[in-house]
Amino acid sequence: MGLPSRHRTAGISLIATSDVLLGKTQGRPTPELQHSEAQALDALPQMICLTNAQGTTLHCNTAWQHFVPPGALNEGWLSCLHPDDAPHAATLWQQSLNTGLHFQGEFRLRHHSNTWRWALLAAQPHQGRWHVSGMDVHARIT
Repeated sequence: MGLPSRHRTAGISLIATSDVLLGKTQGRPTPELQHSEAQALDALPQMICLTNAQGTTLHCNTAWQHFVPPGALNEGWLSCLHPDDAPHAATLWQQSLNTGLHFQGEFRLRHHSNTWRWALLAAQPHQGRWHVSGMDVHARIT
């Protein structure tokens, strides 16, 4: 699967979440996001969205919420993408959900200044959930 030039490979960001942080109960993760988990994600400077195995957003951290306009995450992280980038990202995301393989690429995100900024996005599965991380790389690309 070839990627458009703007979706070139770069370093990936991973978040390792412990069983304690995920609130394991009798060997199974609890279905709800644990308060301590949300606090840990909010303390990170990098944009992180946590989803369940089906891709439904459980929590987007403070860094992500401050990057995008208010309310932009109401329909999940994909809704923040530029209309020209969204179809490709949605395809990669669905392939990842179906196969369990990570993806990464550079996509334009709606910024709270109402402009589009390039961001490196990576999605990584971990313990039945997905971590979608983002990093502003606009200055490096433009």
